[in-house]
Amino acid sequence: MQPSISVLMPVYNAAATLNRSIESILNQSFTDFEFIIVNDYGSEDGSREIIQEYCKRDNRIRLIQLKKREGIAGSLNIGILFANGKYIARMDADDYSYPNRLKVEWDYMESHPECVLCGSAIRIITSSGSYISKVECDPQEIRAELLFSGVFYHPTVIFQRHYFIKHGYFYRKEIICEDLDLWTRIEAVCGNVPDVLLDYYHDHDNASTTNFDTMMKGTFLVIEEQLRRRLGIKPGTYHKRWLFPYQYDKELLNIKEIVEGFRFLRAIEQKNHVAKYCCESSLARLLMNLWNTYMFRLFFYYEDGVEQGLPYLDFNPSQAFSERLAEKLHTDISDIENELRQRWGGTIQAIKRIAPKQCIVFGVGRAMKTYFQNHPEHLEMVSCFCDNNPQNQGKTIMGRVVIAPKYLSNYSYDLIVISTFRFFDELRQQLVGECMVKPDKIVSIGAFKYF
Repeated sequence: MQPSISVLMPVYNAAATLNRSIESILNQSFTDFEFIIVNDYGSEDGSREIIQEYCKRDNRIRLIQLKKREGIAGSLNIGILFANGKYIARMDADDYSYPNRLKVEWDYMESHPECVLCGSAIRIITSSGSYISKVECDPQEIRAELLFSGVFYHPTVIFQRHYFIKHGYFYRKEIICEDLDLWTRIEAVCGNVPDVLLDYYHDHDNASTTNFDTMMKGTFLVIEEQLRRRLGIKPGTYHKRWLFPYQYDKELLNIKEIVEGFRFLRAIEQKNHVAKYCCESSLARLLMNLWNTYMFRLFFYYEDGVEQGLPYLDFNPSQAFSERLAEKLHTDISDIENELRQRWGGTIQAIKRIAPKQCIVFGVGRAMKTYFQNHPEHLEMVSCFCDNNPQNQGKTIMGRVVIAPKYLSNYSYDLIVISTFRFFDELRQQLVGECMVKPDKIVSIGAFKYF
């Protein structure tokens, strides 16, 4: 009888974590599955013996022992061909699936027959703690994001076996980022469930941790191919900084380079308008995020960068990405610069009028620590820190206590300064909606220069 789901897990020298991963699958509330474990050739740390013991205990487990080295991509392809389930659910040998994972994913796929693949949110566990990593769930937004990133956490995905085999969607062994490469080739609807269904471990020696530079190069090659295939755009090495702004936060640009970067992102928008690859409003928001992320980091790390980056920050994301500057692209660079400086002048003057003396800094991560290492004189204005992570609340950092957002009303402040890069808009909405903070009392950390 055909199982509903084939759980597919590749293994290579994973004895240290294998029990945890296997047990998490065997303890699923959804029980109609087969568990295919592909042990690669050369895996000689006792992994095979552990799997064989589990095979004796549970007849849903099928061990495939390879006789030559195939790597992750090759192992997965072999597992897909051996699978019998309607769906294939991925699993890694060093992670932990929550007991309801297969049930939640099965229900989603059955209620969304147009969807050929979905994943979930995860909890990332490191040596210093854990945090939740959310996922985009709207299929239109996901399609747009696939131009620039993977969107899915590989060990959480479940996909239609028949559809993948019919259309030849297998992992390419010659590609470093085999999962991202596969997602970008899919032509059908993909989704995510918002539930956290897996613990993703970063403490041990896994591929994504030990080969970060190699993975980034591989990611760029996949994204480069995706932009060429979908939109006819071939980004150069210089454009990496706009596609991956977190990797190039300390390369100071001049005004000309900033405008050239804008033209590159503008070209993506224009090409998509013709090709109709993805929703234009979704793409506009993503381009805005790339732009603001790079400009914010430029603004954040450099005194000179403040002067160059400030005018180019925070365009209205509800409008098309290029709307505010499109008509200016063929004029002198100084005209663009002057127009945007004028737009931001009011914000700077407002900060100066407040003349803040006491601030609360929201966020106690690397961004905050880096900033105050570079600008220790600004720490004198900080009365306390605030953070959403319960593990940070109650701690003392740089001589200041870390409070939970719900206690903000107990403290006096002139401004709340958000230090995190990625979630500025989300945190601003939280402060206004949940903590009743006035919008004009919230600024980014780069505003310290104008206090």
